[in-house]
Amino acid sequence: MHHGKGFGSGHYTAYCYNTEGGFWVHCNDSKLNVCSVEEVCKTQAYILFYTQRTVQGNARISETQLQAQVQPSNNNEGRPRTFP
Repeated sequence: MHHGKGFGSGHYTAYCYNTEGGFWVHCNDSKLNVCSVEEVCKTQAYILFYTQRTVQGNARISETQLQAQVQPSNNNEGRPRTFP
């Protein structure tokens, strides 16, 4: 996230998901704070990074299980957001 009037100045922060611990962290200069997924969803991200998850063996996820992981967003775009 950018906090300022222009890209040449201001303050940058980031939200990162810790896959091993299963929690979100707000990174702000020298401070790291654990935060909720609700806080992350309220932000206006302008760049997102994704990692591919690998599945062990022949494990499969059903369409029903996949849909259960999708949380509807509260924005005007009507697109679902998913978070691990």
